[in-house]
Amino acid sequence: KANEDLRQEARLIIARSYFKRGEEKQAMEEFNRLRKVNSEIGAESRYFIAQIHHNSGDYKKCEKAVFD
Repeated sequence: KANEDLRQEARLIIARSYFKRGEEKQAMEEFNRLRKVNSEIGAESRYFIAQIHHNSGDYKKCEKAVFD
C-alpha cells in the first residue's frame, strides 16, 4: 500500500510539472492514470483534467470531467 501511494504521489508531481510547463498532452496522460484513485490525488487529477479541457475551449469535456 505504501509503495503504491508513493508511486501515485510521484505521478502527480510529474503530471503537475508537465502542466506547469504547458505540456498539456503529457499532463493529461498522467492525470488520466490517476483520476480513478479514490483519494485527494484522484480529485486533484480530475480537477486538472477539467482545467486542460477548459484551456483548450472544450467546455463539454470540461463539464463532463467535473462531474465524472
